[in-house]
Amino acid sequence: QRIAEYEAQRIAEGREYLIGLKTGYRYEKDTRVEIDPFVGLKPEDMKSVRGVCLDGPPTRQTLVLMTHLDYGKAHVTITDKAAGNDGLFPPLPEAIRYLEVNESSSEGIKKYDHLGKLTSLVCLRLHALCGPKIDLNLIKADAQLVYLDLSMQTLDNTDALAGLERLKYL
Repeated sequence: QRIAEYEAQRIAEGREYLIGLKTGYRYEKDTRVEIDPFVGLKPEDMKSVRGVCLDGPPTRQTLVLMTHLDYGKAHVTITDKAAGNDGLFPPLPEAIRYLEVNESSSEGIKKYDHLGKLTSLVCLRLHALCGPKIDLNLIKADAQLVYLDLSMQTLDNTDALAGLERLKYL
């Protein structure tokens, strides 16, 4: 927490620019300590950010601040830990254009329903070791989708890809 406040102060003074933010946690003597670099940031601080990694469930404040990213330049990565205990794909801002999902455990994302609300995607990479079947009807509305990587995924409704006219890389 103190590190995030210190970095926010340095940014406010114009001495540094943020280019990447990663949420998560660490342990200090058996105590879980949340890491949230979004604490203390303002919407204008998000303009320089080019990468966000959510390695834990995003807070409401984090999701609000993420709406101020420059989505023409920013890449968002989420891990299976972003799903939290309920296993739901987090409700990310709809304007995201570049998204990568990296799962490393069978305890991660169980339902990808919110993925269907991200209709501005240009690039989508889904990497899971043993996740659920991915219903490709969730991405059929992504008319801008050019790059789609579904490594190690079990797929359902593959005919939905036929409507993605701009898709060049599969």
